Amino acid sequence: MSVEQSGYNLFVVGPSGTGRMTYTQHSVEKLASGRPVPDDWCYVNNFENPDRPLVINLPAGSVLRFQRKMETLLIDIGRELRATFSNEETEKKKRNIIDASQNQVEALWRETEMFASGLNFKLERTPAGIQTIPLFFGRPMEKEEYERLSEANKEKLKEREKQLEEKINETVYQIRKIEEQLRKNLDRFHKETAAFTIEGLFQPLKEAYRDFPKVLRYLEEYNHDVVEHFSLFLTDQEEGNAVVQALTGSKEQQLQRYAVNLLVSHKNGQGAPVIYETNPTYQNLFGKIEYRGAFGSWTTNFTLVKPGAIHMANGGYLILQAAELLSQPYAWTLLKRALQTGEIQIEDPFAERGAFPTSGLKPEPVPLNIKVIIIGSYYLYDLLSSVDEDFHKLFKVKVEFDTVMKRDAENRRKMAYFIKNYADRKNLLPFHRRAVAKVIDHSARLAGEQEKLTARFQDLTKILVESGYWAKKEGSACVDSHHIRKALEEQANRTNHISEQYREMIHNGTIMVDTDGERVGQINGLAVMGTRDATFGIPTKITAQTFVGKSGIMNIERETSLTAFRKKSPILKECEGANRTNE
Repeated sequence: MSVEQSGYNLFVVGPSGTGRMTYTQHSVEKLASGRPVPDDWCYVNNFENPDRPLVINLPAGSVLRFQRKMETLLIDIGRELRATFSNEETEKKKRNIIDASQNQVEALWRETEMFASGLNFKLERTPAGIQTIPLFFGRPMEKEEYERLSEANKEKLKEREKQLEEKINETVYQIRKIEEQLRKNLDRFHKETAAFTIEGLFQPLKEAYRDFPKVLRYLEEYNHDVVEHFSLFLTDQEEGNAVVQALTGSKEQQLQRYAVNLLVSHKNGQGAPVIYETNPTYQNLFGKIEYRGAFGSWTTNFTLVKPGAIHMANGGYLILQAAELLSQPYAWTLLKRALQTGEIQIEDPFAERGAFPTSGLKPEPVPLNIKVIIIGSYYLYDLLSSVDEDFHKLFKVKVEFDTVMKRDAENRRKMAYFIKNYADRKNLLPFHRRAVAKVIDHSARLAGEQEKLTARFQDLTKILVESGYWAKKEGSACVDSHHIRKALEEQANRTNHISEQYREMIHNGTIMVDTDGERVGQINGLAVMGTRDATFGIPTKITAQTFVGKSGIMNIERETSLTAFRKKSPILKECEGANRTNE
C-alpha cells in the first residue's frame, strides 16, 4: 500500500468470514493516518464556456474559506455598484453624455427644418412618423389650393418634396448613428464605472491567492464578467412576468454564475481519507449531475455537480467489494478508465436513454491519485484474470487470506485480544480465562487440526455472543467455560435434525448394522456426512468382491491407465516368458 507507482492496487481474496474486511480497514486506516491530508476541490463557472465548468484545488480546509470569500465578494459588488450608479455624480455624467447626443440630434433637425423652409415646406414630428406639409404664403396649403395649381407647379412641388424626403432620410440615418453611438458611449461609461468601482474589491483576493495561478485566472474572468453583466446587480426581477422569469431565471439563479460549488472538503481531516463504498453504483462512485425541469427539457449548471466516493477518497484509499462492484452497470469499466487515465470524469452514461432531452454539461476532469483495494472471492479473481486483459496491469498485488493459522503462543494471545475487543465492542460480559481457553480449543476443532486455529472469525463471534447471552441470563458476572459449552450444545441442537433422523432409523431397524460376529469380505465403516452447519458420522457396511484373475504379474498402473511403458524391463520380460513355458 505504500508503493506510489501506478498499477499497485490490491485485490484481497479469501473465504468470507476470515476477517478480510476488518483487517483491511484496520491496516489501511493505520497507514492513512500518517499520510498528508489531500487538497480540497471545487467547481467554478467557466465564463467563456459555461458547459465546461472549471475545477480548482486548494490546500485542505481552504475551499470552504474560498467559497465564503466569494460569497462576501458578490455581496460587496452588488452593494458598491448600486451605490455608485445611484449617486448624483454618476447621474450627472450620464446626463451629460445623453445631452450631448440630444444636442447633435436637435442640430440635425434644425438644419433639416431650415432646408425644408427653403423649399417652402414645414416638418412635423409625430409618434407615427415625420410629415412634410407644403406652405402657401407661409401657411399650410389647403387641398383646394393644391388642386388649383397648374401641372407645372405641381411637378415643381413634387420635385421639392422629393428633395426634402432625401434630406429627411439622410437626417434619420445620421440620428440613428448618433443614437447607436450614444448606446456605445453609455455602455462604455457604465462598464468603466463598474470596473473602477469593483477594482479594489478583487485586490485582497488576488493578494491572498497569488500562489495559485488558476485562482488568479478565475478572478480575472470573474472581474471581466461582472463588468459585462453589471446590470444584474442594479435591477430587480420583474414581478408578474412569469415567462421572462422562466426563460432567464430569477435574479438569484442568474447570480449563481458567480457561486463556488464545494466538491470535496477535508477541513477536519486527519491523514489520508479511507472510504468504504458499500453500494458502488456509477453515481455513488463517480458522482452525478443533477437536473431541473424547464419547458419540457432538463437543464443544469455547475452548481448541480455532486461528488462520488472516488472524489472523497482521492489522495487516499477506496475499498470496494468485488461482487457489489461487478453487479453494477458501467461501474467496473469506468473505474478501470479512471485508473488508466488518472482522471475522474463526471458524466451521465444514461443520458442518451432518457425520455426527455437534457442540456449537456461536461465538467473538467479531476486529477486522480488513489489506491483501490477490492475484496472478493477466488472465483471472481480468476474470472477477472481470464476475461479482462487490463486486470493485472491495474491490480498488480494479490493478497490471500487463509482459513487457518498456527496454534502458537503469539496467535493464542492474539485470539484472546480478539475476544476481549469483540466483547467490549458488542457490550458483552467479560470472558474468564477458562472461557478464552475453551474458545481457543473450539477454534482448533473448527480448523480440524490440533496445531492450527481457524481464521473464520465469523464462526467464533456467534459462540461469543450466544455464550454471553447464557451468562447474562444466568446472572453471572463473566462468561465461563460452561457457558461456552452451553452455547455449543445449543448450536448443535439447532442443526442436528438430519443426524437425529438417521439415529432414529438405526434404533427402529430401518438401517441395520451388524455389530457381532464375523463376515468374510464385509466390515463396518463410518461415513462422514453433514450440512454446512453440522457434520456427523453414519455407520456404513463396506463389502469386497474377489474373482480369479489373469495369470502372471499384473502392472496396476498400466491396468488403471495411469502410465504407459514404451519399453518393458528385463525382469518383466523373464516373468512373461516363464508364464508361457508353464502354460
